[in-house]
Amino acid sequence: MDAMKLFMAIPGRINFLQMGRYGKFSEQTYRNHFVNESFDWFSFNENLVKEHLPGKRKAIAVDPSYIPKSGKKTPWLGYFWSGCAGEYKRGLEIMGIGVLDVDNRECMTLGSVQSPDTKTLDNMDKSLVDWYAGYLVSRREQIHRISNIVVADAFFSKSTFITPMCNVGFHIISRFRNDAVLFYPTAENRPGGEDVPSCMTAPWTSRGLTPPDVRNTKSTNGSSTSRQTKANRHLMSWNITGLASNWSSASGTASSTPESQTASPPTSESWLSTSTHRLRQSISQRPHAKGWEYRIPSHLASQ
Repeated sequence: MDAMKLFMAIPGRINFLQMGRYGKFSEQTYRNHFVNESFDWFSFNENLVKEHLPGKRKAIAVDPSYIPKSGKKTPWLGYFWSGCAGEYKRGLEIMGIGVLDVDNRECMTLGSVQSPDTKTLDNMDKSLVDWYAGYLVSRREQIHRISNIVVADAFFSKSTFITPMCNVGFHIISRFRNDAVLFYPTAENRPGGEDVPSCMTAPWTSRGLTPPDVRNTKSTNGSSTSRQTKANRHLMSWNITGLASNWSSASGTASSTPESQTASPPTSESWLSTSTHRLRQSISQRPHAKGWEYRIPSHLASQ
């Protein structure tokens, strides 16, 4: 209990040298006590959680934390991810395990453990995620007495962590990684060279038109240009030709002399020139981060 009093009384950094200055024993006595300690901090914190978190809905939160540390003699000193710096930095890492009280919106620490460095993980033939899962599985009996729901960030959304945790009765709440693949490969065997209908070719084939080539090409100035965007513009132009209004301004106001709806269909050349002219007048442009963005009026988009 003398160590617990020192943790609350010592200002600033807490180490064995500070404990020897403020405590009743020498620095080496505190070192030997922590090396040969048999006190179960996990069970001690579990009793505190049950006493001070009375809510019925609880969950276990896990999150590694980076600790800056210099020197060469510290065990498991290596490079770990620092969320504040957004890069790997030299130091230590601890994985904190907390208990979330959803009803009272509080959290208390259940335990923490130091993460091994890369060299130690290579000797164990494990990755850092494997080691995280192995430690939580080893503490499953104590954790299950509080909750079987584990909340973690997207770093833990890996099969090497989810699978062993689910096998011992845990339920994981996390977020998918940015490179997650959310589709299954098709089991259908398609013959070679068969055209697969897509969202771009379907509107053209339904009107009896020949869909344009939607492959990406290079423009004359070297920038990448997509023919799919051009296909969308021609398709919108084809729809605009069926309107009975003559748009005379970029704001989309119609002129007072509408065209006859019974006019003969235009030829291919006049169709392209007339529809493109109307498209440019009826669609407003505005600069965008990735180029020019075309905004179609609502009454045109509904046609």
